Amino acid sequence: MCVRRLIFLVFLITLSLNRGFSQSNDRAVACFPEGQDVTDVIELSGKWQFYFGKHLTRSQMRSIPMKDRCYISVPSNWQDLKINGKELPAFGIATYFLSIGVDTNLVKSPRDYAFRVGNITSAYKMYVNNTLVMWVGNAGTVKNQSMPGYYPHIGYFHSRKDTLDVILHVSNFFYPFYSGVSRPILFGQEEQINREHLLTTALSILLICIFGVLFLFELVVFFVYPKEKMHLMVSLLAFLFLIKMLMDSDMTIFHFLPNVNYYIGFRLWLLCMLTIPIMFSLFKSSYSTEMFRSIVVVHSIYSVYALAVLTVPFPILLEYILPPFIYFSMVCLLYLLWVATRVMFKRRRYSTIHWFSFLFAFGSMLYDLHSIADPNKVHFLTQLGICIYLMVQAIIILFRFIRAHKLSLKLTYELEVANQNLEVTVASRTKDLQLTNSKLEKINHQKNFMLATTTHDLKNSFNILINCSRYLADDKTLNNEQRIYANMVQEATKNGYRVLENILSWAKMQMTDYNGSNEIRNIKSLIVKEIESFRNQLNEKSLHINIDLNNDFVFCCEEDQFFSISQNLLSNAIKFSQPGGEIFISNKLVDGLVEIHIKDHGVGMDTPMLQTLFDNTIDNKRRGTSGESGSGLGLIIVKELVESNKGTISCISELGKGSDFILRFPHCIK
Repeated sequence: MCVRRLIFLVFLITLSLNRGFSQSNDRAVACFPEGQDVTDVIELSGKWQFYFGKHLTRSQMRSIPMKDRCYISVPSNWQDLKINGKELPAFGIATYFLSIGVDTNLVKSPRDYAFRVGNITSAYKMYVNNTLVMWVGNAGTVKNQSMPGYYPHIGYFHSRKDTLDVILHVSNFFYPFYSGVSRPILFGQEEQINREHLLTTALSILLICIFGVLFLFELVVFFVYPKEKMHLMVSLLAFLFLIKMLMDSDMTIFHFLPNVNYYIGFRLWLLCMLTIPIMFSLFKSSYSTEMFRSIVVVHSIYSVYALAVLTVPFPILLEYILPPFIYFSMVCLLYLLWVATRVMFKRRRYSTIHWFSFLFAFGSMLYDLHSIADPNKVHFLTQLGICIYLMVQAIIILFRFIRAHKLSLKLTYELEVANQNLEVTVASRTKDLQLTNSKLEKINHQKNFMLATTTHDLKNSFNILINCSRYLADDKTLNNEQRIYANMVQEATKNGYRVLENILSWAKMQMTDYNGSNEIRNIKSLIVKEIESFRNQLNEKSLHINIDLNNDFVFCCEEDQFFSISQNLLSNAIKFSQPGGEIFISNKLVDGLVEIHIKDHGVGMDTPMLQTLFDNTIDNKRRGTSGESGSGLGLIIVKELVESNKGTISCISELGKGSDFILRFPHCIK
């Protein structure tokens, strides 16, 4: 609906600009024809008397002989005019003269008239019947006295005469490509000129508002969603064309800030060509596979252009730098049109509406680039085309966002359903697992209970066997062979008893959790008691035990379990010691830990055996120096007992030199 109203508004403006009256082609006289309604807005196009090089008055222009008079069409460029076979220079001053005849029947009472001149780069002053009506810029006679002023202007005057003599003093010392009056001059009653001006100004304000709203909206969206770079590009495009509208529309920045330097404004107007690299980036974001990869080349070229616009003097900039960039920009636009066409034929989403909107913008921008050497001829077509293109882009981006948002909502819903299903599954599996764990705990408890009970009962039986075998070994009535067998029975019974004690300690450990409250305060007596249980083995191998224990080093451990630990380690030390050897038992305090060393000088171990010493998956059983056998469970149970008491066990050993088992337990301060 907004687009239709815009097109209708432009159509009305076009119709109003085409209404006029006849103007003589052979002399600078304009007349209302019979029946012409004086309330119409007329366009003073046609031949004006022209004089180059001076600013003359009405009487001076009339005094020029007919044969010496020169005429020029308005609007036009005086560089296209030849006087005496010579082309006029771009820079200079000139006088335009036109006499307007009004039907005397229509001017019986005073009339309020008005002239309207559009945006032209030349400075000028307008006189009607020797009265200054309006001026734009400073129309001086030399360069340092002249200053262009690029904005439309309306001049009002009151008259009851039937002839209006119009004098224009024009100065151009700025723009090298276009000089003179390049826009039509409208004439009519004040009310009609104001209405005409209101229509074009309203369209300018509308476009300025659209560009401003697009700029702010897309910029805010970019700050909310910084990953979506397309919002930033559309925002920059809207900002550049907002600047362009403020420079060359019917509502320019010079209306609000008349002291703004015109040259700065013109440089800003030239920077609007940076829309080309931004459009390249926009296309790259939308159609990355169809765009060539060296987009950085385009950005680099336009960076050089922007630097030149800001720094290079105007004569060099306008004559040598601007034209090549105009043609390069046209080539870039053709390439973008080719990309949009390829995408449309591939039937990509939203490609058709994008192609039509870009085609409209493409045509308007080509018109703008073609007319950039004459900014006076730039109307609303470019801004309108780009406005429609940017609005379409914003709508496409919005649709993409809505589509992505819907997909996100769908995926979120599916994820929530999957999570709910997963929670139900996990809850069911957890319930099953808890039930299974409960059964396992019950079975494990029964197993540990049966093991402890059975082991305890067997322990009583082993005590009877040990006592009986000791009595037999001490019986004096037995011969030597019988005594040897009695000793073998006694030794086997003791070994079985030790294995049984290990199993009993392990079972007790499985059924109870150690809380670290038990302490070993008299380690020396425990070790001495342990040594006494091995007195026969020590005597048989002639082994000597050196004890260097300090009872002040109290540590945390279950006494029964420590008894099993030390019993196993001492048994191994005796087992693998050479006859006549020594065993060292000592303790010390290191970094808050009590270290207990049980060291022998026996056969020792090689590196592979040492690395797998406490691995229950590897069988490390071997016989002692006197052929003693073992179950291989001792060190594995020792490791579990030590760790259950929050301690550690390690071993230092070298083959042929013996082993040093090191126990570390937390030190308990008395």
